[in-house]
Amino acid sequence: MQLFDRGVMSAAFAMFGACALAVVALLALSAWPIQVRVQTQSSSRAVIQPVVEKPSFRLTASDFTHQPMTERVLTLGASGRVEARQYGHLYDRNTDLTVAMVMPPNGQPLQENLQAEMARLRFLQLFTPVNSWSMQRYYDLDTRYGMVRAADMQVNVDGLIKLCLAFVSRFDVADAYLAGWACLANGEHPDAYELACTIDHIVFDAKLAAPAADAFFHTRQAGASTCTAAPVAQTSDTRVAVPRARR
Repeated sequence: MQLFDRGVMSAAFAMFGACALAVVALLALSAWPIQVRVQTQSSSRAVIQPVVEKPSFRLTASDFTHQPMTERVLTLGASGRVEARQYGHLYDRNTDLTVAMVMPPNGQPLQENLQAEMARLRFLQLFTPVNSWSMQRYYDLDTRYGMVRAADMQVNVDGLIKLCLAFVSRFDVADAYLAGWACLANGEHPDAYELACTIDHIVFDAKLAAPAADAFFHTRQAGASTCTAAPVAQTSDTRVAVPRARR
């Protein structure tokens, strides 16, 4: 009787464990589209289609441009577009850099927080192959194009740990932004100031698909170079608490 009870209990625990795993998997699958979904005005998923075109921008940062370069252009539905340049490979120990110009479909919100943007780049098959990533220490960068938010990022690529800087722009333009990451080969996080200068030195050679973004970037490109970086400033209440007399 005791053996029977143990067998029943083992089977029950096994069934409970299987059910728990199934619930976790369903929750993960249901949350994934919410995190990285690309939507049109009709709230349906936009069709992602690669096209044989060159990105409208190029980089002049010598620290990265000696690496093998990959160009990718994707259309998102009828109105969205992503243009990316990738230098080096995330999966090896060498330096690598990816800069993506994202022009969301009509009705799609612009850039989100850095975690959501990296998930979006992973969904677009740019931030791959990645097992996991985490962020700490955030920075405000300033460039001729405007402000950029960056963060120290640790990436796990099939057991290879790379230290990187992730970034997403906060430019004053309504229909395009930059996002991406930079990693060094020496086991250190890239310098935030150097990343600011890398973004500042981006050159736009061709016309952008979004007219407002085209006018913005070509106008700012003609301005003076600006490279600054500082940790994100936190606000706190410095007032001294004064005990209140009881009424």
